[in-house]
Amino acid sequence: MFTYTYPAYEKYLVEFIGTFFLVLTVGMSLVEPGAVGDLALAYGRLARQEATCRGPARILVGNGEPSIVIRGQPGRGGRATHLALAMAREIAGLPAVTFLAAGTDDRDGATEACGAVVDGATWARAEDAGLDPAWALERYDTEAPLKALGCLVRGPGRSNLLDLHLLAIGSA
Repeated sequence: MFTYTYPAYEKYLVEFIGTFFLVLTVGMSLVEPGAVGDLALAYGRLARQEATCRGPARILVGNGEPSIVIRGQPGRGGRATHLALAMAREIAGLPAVTFLAAGTDDRDGATEACGAVVDGATWARAEDAGLDPAWALERYDTEAPLKALGCLVRGPGRSNLLDLHLLAIGSA
């Protein structure tokens, strides 16, 4: 289970071109190694908390490789696309919040992508398009809805380091 309170974890703030970067590392104070779903809940709580704060735009940077336990016959997807779609549900309705989850090796499980970028409108757009994002999460079939919405990302990555998580919060 992930827990966080501001005094309970280390944060590294750097001001860069008017944007604050908060570095979070999976396996350190804020987030511990665990399931993708638990990580989405933790990032979601943080996004809601940060979205209500006044201040400049900021980017929270996380990394690590959370686990995902697949039950049954999965569809196409990987832990980054699964985390991104789970985050779309967590940040649904937050107007100035965007999240990216991507692998550094240009591949996310059985997908054409290294991950996906979602925002506060992604979940509603998926439902409006009849893509049933909740079913996609249950079936571990996250590539199709994210691809249909244009959320998949590809990169030139060739090194297999850690997954990258970026949570961008617009200025209030």
